[in-house]
Amino acid sequence: MKKCRTLNEVRKNIDTIDNQIVKLLIKRSSFVLQATYFKTKKSQLIDRRRIGKIIDRVRSIAKKNKLEPIIAEKIFRRMIDQFIALETKEFSRINKKR
Repeated sequence: MKKCRTLNEVRKNIDTIDNQIVKLLIKRSSFVLQATYFKTKKSQLIDRRRIGKIIDRVRSIAKKNKLEPIIAEKIFRRMIDQFIALETKEFSRINKKR
């Protein structure tokens, strides 16, 4: 990890990482929306088992890489909630057309 010499340098690095995160969220979003087309019932939009597996996986990755697992878990739970909302909206939109 790069050692910064000023607060501005720290912030510049954080901004660079934030840009990368947003680009990854865009990619994730495209797959979430694709998943909607494979689901035929609204009850399929929330898959508790899948969510549990994701949370377990990211907690494990966090722990192995010296990040508090609760940080990864809380971020991912919030992200998943937002993607479920997006998928629900898309599901309603495409099922009006079916």
